[in-house]
Amino acid sequence: MDLSLRDALGGGGGGVPGGAPAEAMLKKDFVATLEKESYHDKVGETVSKTDYRPLLDGKDIKSEMLAAVTYAYSVIQFD
Repeated sequence: MDLSLRDALGGGGGGVPGGAPAEAMLKKDFVATLEKESYHDKVGETVSKTDYRPLLDGKDIKSEMLAAVTYAYSVIQFD
């Protein structure tokens, strides 16, 4: 098999008839393999929507929102 620089850089469509690169086929197979495997959460890492708590980084979002609304209300001029 005669390989060129173009083949080495991925432009040759190596491995798969029709021109798709061989790496795409490998990625597809890897993802398909992961999707087929069953996942058993032994440690308890799975989080449902009811368990989700957003990270606030020490900030109180409610007071920031109230301050923003108060400022916006004070800036608006009513006729």
